[in-house]
Amino acid sequence: MRNEVFSSSARRCGVVRRLAIAAALAGAAPIGVHAVEPAAPTQAESAADVLASVRKLSEEFSKDPATVVAEIGNTAITRGDVGDALRNVPATDGGVTLDVVYHTTVQGLMAQQAMVIRAKEMGIDKDPAVRRRIAASSDTILANEYLRRTVGPAVTEQMLRAAYEREIAGKPGPEEVQARVIMTNTQQEALDVLSSLSKGGDFAALARSMSRDASAKAGGELGFVRLDAVSPGIGAVLFALSPGQTSAFPVRVAPNAWFIVKVEARRQQGTPSFESVRDRLAQQVMRASAPAAIQKAVAGLPTHDYGASGKPPAPVR
Repeated sequence: MRNEVFSSSARRCGVVRRLAIAAALAGAAPIGVHAVEPAAPTQAESAADVLASVRKLSEEFSKDPATVVAEIGNTAITRGDVGDALRNVPATDGGVTLDVVYHTTVQGLMAQQAMVIRAKEMGIDKDPAVRRRIAASSDTILANEYLRRTVGPAVTEQMLRAAYEREIAGKPGPEEVQARVIMTNTQQEALDVLSSLSKGGDFAALARSMSRDASAKAGGELGFVRLDAVSPGIGAVLFALSPGQTSAFPVRVAPNAWFIVKVEARRQQGTPSFESVRDRLAQQVMRASAPAAIQKAVAGLPTHDYGASGKPPAPVR
């Protein structure tokens, strides 16, 4: 399953790390999936174009959050759900279209809801420890939104431009490798693939016939990827290979996700444009301002730290 390859970048058929699905679902049957086709998005030509189109689509969806764009079981995926997910999609390269970003995001949301459905069937949502963690997640969302609304308005274009000149301007962009992958569900299947390759088998042909990854139809082609855009295990292997080399052993990413990877080319990206990194710079500036905002939030509220032993019981009268 393609999302096991990627971690934090919207690449072809693998978009957001927070929506990454466990590879154990690779062979699972769908739970009554019904996807509604959106109006056809236009293809972007550059990283900045793609990111701008994603942000625009997210804003459009936030104005019409109730419209259902997909269903899985009895659960609806709305424009609001997709818009929230798209808001967290980082910059991509020009090989990714808005259509791919949109559809992969929807597929990730449906897979996530499939696991929610199964969890509720098992009664996991009634577990006190799980309910406590759900409440903690809700608190985290509220706290982050508080910071966004209090710190965000203070982030100016001048601050972002200054950060760009200081940290990025005039410096080379990240190194990238052009990669192909073959994913199997077992180690033995992966070893069989390596055996076929050692006997002269064509990587792309084997990917089409044996890979369980979403890239199989494209011969395992991922395009150019950055180190921070792939899972650590795969990234460590990919960026240690020279063009033309294939991994000498399978890379295990999940219990039933084994990858064979190949590097076809390497390149050094040029300096990223301000537009392509603007959102990332804004997040950095906001994080730098967060401590002061947190101190302001705490000020005036009574606080008591009782230590690991906890609060002493009230005296009995």
